Amino acid sequence: MIVTFDVETSTHNKGNPFSANGKLVSYSVKVDNKPTSFNYYSQLDFLNELRAYIQFAKLIVGFNIKFDYHHVRRYGIQFPDRVRVWDCQIAEFIIRGQQGSYPSLNECLTKYGLGSKDDKIAEYWALGLDTQDIPVEELELYNNLDVELTYQLYLKQQEVMTEAQKKLCLVMGLDLLVLAEMEWNGIKFDIQKCEELAAEAERKLQELNEELLIFSPFPNINLDSGQQLSCFLYGGNFEYDTVTTVEAIYKSGPKKGTPYLKNNHSINTINCPRLFNPLKDTETKLKLKLSTGEETTIYFTNGDTLKQLKCPTKQHKRIIELLLERAEVAKLLDTYYQKLPQLLQEMEWGEYLHGQYNQVVAATGRLSSTKPNMQNFSGTVDALLISRYD
Repeated sequence: MIVTFDVETSTHNKGNPFSANGKLVSYSVKVDNKPTSFNYYSQLDFLNELRAYIQFAKLIVGFNIKFDYHHVRRYGIQFPDRVRVWDCQIAEFIIRGQQGSYPSLNECLTKYGLGSKDDKIAEYWALGLDTQDIPVEELELYNNLDVELTYQLYLKQQEVMTEAQKKLCLVMGLDLLVLAEMEWNGIKFDIQKCEELAAEAERKLQELNEELLIFSPFPNINLDSGQQLSCFLYGGNFEYDTVTTVEAIYKSGPKKGTPYLKNNHSINTINCPRLFNPLKDTETKLKLKLSTGEETTIYFTNGDTLKQLKCPTKQHKRIIELLLERAEVAKLLDTYYQKLPQLLQEMEWGEYLHGQYNQVVAATGRLSSTKPNMQNFSGTVDALLISRYD
C-alpha cells in the first residue's frame, strides 16, 4: 500500500515542528491511486484516518516529508518498522545529479508538465493570516491538490529514473528516517554553563580591546569595522562624529522663548600611520570617501591575511596575536554563546537543540546542517552539549 500525505501547519516560527506553540491544522492523504481525503484539526477523529493508513503502509510518499513526519509524530503517529520512504524532493535532487539545492515542488511540477500549486493560500499567508484562519474549504482544495500533485510527481519520477537511481532514493529514504530520529531527539544544551562562558568571553574581549587600543591613534576606534581596522593596520584616514549637547531657545511656535537641549554634530578626521605593509592583491574594491573628497584604500583584514603579514618588531607581532585572538573570542560569543540560547528561546525548544540535517544541498552528497549547524561546532561549544549516555 502506497500512502501519500501532506500536512498544513500554523505559521508560528515558520511551522517549525519542535516549537511548543506550533500547531497541526490539517492534512490530506491518498492511498494508492484512490481519491484524496482531507482532515481538519477541529474533527473529533482528526488523526484516525492517517494513523490507520500509516500503520499498514509499505511505501510512504511525500515532498520534504521529514517536515510532515515530525508534525504527525507530535500526535503519536510513527512510521512503522521496515516501511520504505520516497521523498520526491530527494528523488529530484538525484535526477539533477545533485545539482541545485532544495528543489521546490513547483519547480518539479513545471518540469514534468504537471501544472502548479494553488497560490491562493500563499496569498493569505502573505497577508499575515495564520493557517487556521484560512477558510476551510479553500485549505481543503489546497491540501488535496498538494497531495495529488505529489503523487503524480512520484509516478513521473518512476518513469524517468534508472533502477540504480530508484534504489539510491529508497536508501536515502532510510537515511531520512535516521535523521528524523536525530532531529526529534535533539541534543540537550547546558544553558547555565553557556551563560558563564559568555560572561567570561565578554571580559576577555574587553581585555583584548583595551590592549589593542594602546597601539591605536584613536581611543574609540571600532575594531569590528573592516574600514577602520584597515586604516589602523595599513594607514589611512577615517571620520567620526562627535556629538555635544548645548542649551538652545525655541525661536518660534508655541514653545517660543523656552529652552531645550540641542545636539551639535561635528565631523573629525583621524589619521592612522601605516603599521603593516599590505599583501599583494589584498586591496578591496571599497574606497572610504571622506567629506573632504579624499579617499582611503581599504584592504582585507581577515584572519588568513593577518597571519601572512610581516611583523618587524615584537609590537607588530603582538598586534596580530591580539587581533586573531579577538576574532576567535568574538566568534564564540556572537555565533554560539549568545545566539544558541537566543535560538532556544525564540524557537521554544526548551533545553534541546533541534538542528536540521539536509540531504538535498551539497553536490557531493554529504549532509549539511542548519539552524543551528550541528556539524560545525567548535570543541569549546561541544562541551556545552549534554550526552544522554554519560
